[in-house]
Amino acid sequence: MPMIREIQRLALAFVLGFVTMGLVAAYWAVVERDSVLSRDDNPRRVQAEARLLRGALYDRHERLLVSSTTQANGRALRRTWHEAFYGTLGYASLRYGVGGLEAVYDPLLRGQALAETLAGRLERDLLHRPQRGFDLRLSLDLGLQERLATLMEGKRGAVVALNAQTGEMLALLSRPSYNPNTLDADWEALTVDTDNPFFNRVLQGRYQPGGALQTVHMLTALLRADDLAQVYEGAAQPVTLDDLRLSCALPAEREALTLAEAYRLGCPAAFLQWSQFQPEQSLSQALQAFGLLSVPSIDGMNAASGPVSEASVLLGSSKSAEILGQGRQTISPLALARLLMAARNEGSAPPIRLLLAIRPPDGEWQLVEQLQAPQGFITRQAAEGLSALLRDNLASAGRAYWGGHVALANSGQQALGWFVGFVDRADWRVVLVAVLEEQADGLRVLAFGLDALRAIDQP
Repeated sequence: MPMIREIQRLALAFVLGFVTMGLVAAYWAVVERDSVLSRDDNPRRVQAEARLLRGALYDRHERLLVSSTTQANGRALRRTWHEAFYGTLGYASLRYGVGGLEAVYDPLLRGQALAETLAGRLERDLLHRPQRGFDLRLSLDLGLQERLATLMEGKRGAVVALNAQTGEMLALLSRPSYNPNTLDADWEALTVDTDNPFFNRVLQGRYQPGGALQTVHMLTALLRADDLAQVYEGAAQPVTLDDLRLSCALPAEREALTLAEAYRLGCPAAFLQWSQFQPEQSLSQALQAFGLLSVPSIDGMNAASGPVSEASVLLGSSKSAEILGQGRQTISPLALARLLMAARNEGSAPPIRLLLAIRPPDGEWQLVEQLQAPQGFITRQAAEGLSALLRDNLASAGRAYWGGHVALANSGQQALGWFVGFVDRADWRVVLVAVLEEQADGLRVLAFGLDALRAIDQP
């Protein structure tokens, strides 16, 4: 009998053990199923990520920019096909995740919405096919991007080109950059690179404006109906701010200049004299009204950066430094490009757009609806006046439908060259903003700007 009781106890223990294991297994399989599947160390998830076929990226003319293909080992390989787009579209790595625009559009490129449908679950879980994402057609133009990339070879800075009528981004360059095709091998070196190649200077950068603020001043003068033909004595003379010496961006033949002439040559002294007759808060109000105190958002995307902090607002520095763009205020190349769009679009800037259409696997292109409305910044009269001034600035270039302005700035130990310009063609109006780092020669900035406008002016 004692032996039978021991066997019964042992059997009961086994039964209780199996019941306990069944309950635990059921708990993790049903109640905590999602948490187990979402763990980073879940081998099934890692395998699924390795096999995931992200959607392809195309330019506005459906030319392939980035794609994913399945290798012999079953893993997906992500490749950027054109060097001009290295860094522009971001990266997607199994080891280091996603960055840049690949991160912004990650839910679409992964096909997250498709994977959560019944058909998606069946395809993935029962048929064991890799998850596939949406293809995206962007507003960028491969040909223009390549031409501008050639001009930026060996240079540092940012270049952006926008269609002034639609807000579509046609070119986007930030240099130095990186090769997303060799990201895993280069990662350690890239993360300690002082040039910060992962930093997108167009979408995230803010620069010392220096003479680029002269465009703001000219708009203010136009809105106030100031006399642009008034002559300012000593307008071509350098201006000294502490130990900083600011000169004209382009050579001046005489010292007395009108405000319009000073704008063409990028001479700071005339604007310093002009500002003495402006209200105290005139510049801060203009920067706010013209949308230059923040980095613009792109339609359908969050802003790359929020409004500037109080430390960057016009507080505590001299009025002369602020007027000449050498104070604590910094501006985004994208914000300046948006203001230039308004000047070329009767005072109103359309929302900046990048994503034009999406396409599901084995499906057709679906146009993406514009979410934001155009925004007014200046009057039509002021827009026409600034456009005329910009055309006059480049009259010697021999292209009546070009316009532009050259400016210089100093940021700490670094010199900056600014060029803003536009090309008016019968089929489109394109604005361009370029910032060249470590460039103190206005003539070289002008040469770059004219080459950039030629790149835009090609059919």
